[in-house]
Amino acid sequence: MGNLSIVQQLHEHTPDAMGINVAVYAAMSGDLPLLNWLSLKEPDVFNDPFYRVEHVAFDIAAARGDFETVQWLVATFPDAAWSLAPAALGGNLELVEWLHENANIDETQRNHYGEHMVGLILAVGHQHCFGEFLDDKKKVLDDLKRGARGGQTPSATAAMDAAASKGHLHVMQWLSANRREGCSSVTVERAVTEGHVHVVAWLSEHFTELFTPAAMNQAAKAGQLQVVQWLHKNRSEGCTTDAMDWAAAAGDQAMVKWIHENRSEGCTTAAMNSAARNGHLEMVQWLSENRTEGCTTAAMNDAARNGFLPVVQWLHENRTEGCTTGAVNGAAECGHLDIVRYLYANRTEGGTFMARVLALERDQLAVLNWFDEHNIDLPVVR
Repeated sequence: MGNLSIVQQLHEHTPDAMGINVAVYAAMSGDLPLLNWLSLKEPDVFNDPFYRVEHVAFDIAAARGDFETVQWLVATFPDAAWSLAPAALGGNLELVEWLHENANIDETQRNHYGEHMVGLILAVGHQHCFGEFLDDKKKVLDDLKRGARGGQTPSATAAMDAAASKGHLHVMQWLSANRREGCSSVTVERAVTEGHVHVVAWLSEHFTELFTPAAMNQAAKAGQLQVVQWLHKNRSEGCTTDAMDWAAAAGDQAMVKWIHENRSEGCTTAAMNSAARNGHLEMVQWLSENRTEGCTTAAMNDAARNGFLPVVQWLHENRTEGCTTGAVNGAAECGHLDIVRYLYANRTEGGTFMARVLALERDQLAVLNWFDEHNIDLPVVR
């Protein structure tokens, strides 16, 4: 029995069961017969200010390249404003062209869900059959409502941004030739962070004014070494210290080494601090051996809080910056008793009364018991 037959039987016997739940499922699953039936029997479920069922259906259908459903939606809701972004995201140039010619396109007026919500809905739509959706409808509807309330800010360049994020250069070229919205710095950011060198090269040729040091910074942060190398060779903006700092935070040794050997911007203490915070010991060691910026007490403090004992030990044995009482306090809060013990055995900073307060709030009984068993002095600091 198909979904429409099930819904028709439910509607016949329990009409109050119909509504937004079924409409959202129909939209997510691209069930055109069910959408059509709902538009005739339950028209009020559409144009809802929170769920925007018709736009959910459009975004999913356009991203999938479902021409039939898109055409039905455009015809059924003639006053609605649609976005080219979902079709561009899916690389569906034929659909982009059709929408351009036949639909009311207004990228700046519509508070559409954005690419992250399209991805969410697609994933949910693939995972749920009708019965499973009804069982889990509260979570799905809550996700959609949050997306509608806090979705992406409408952007005139949303279609170009979406195409850039997926590397659909053919769609970008068509948009550039046939639409007036153009590109923005977001378009460049999407291309560099996703590693689409061919798109970056095209943007560089046709929208050169959009490039700033942020392009290389973002590429480095995303681990896109080929993009960084292309920008280094073909652009003059360079980067800032953020490039190496962010790459170090990710533990990306190949990226950090390349920037170190080929660029002059260097890094800041944030590089070693963030590498330590994230537990990247080899990165910390490399920076210590090859760079001069060093770190601050934040390195050991954050490594302690996050439970990275080998990093704490190495910093203690090989660096002079030390830590503050924040190291013990943070380790106690997060229940890292091994680190609390190590710090008391090897360092003099100790902790403060906040260590006990934070451990108590997080129910870190092993840490609290250790403090009591060893009569640890935790002074109140005003």
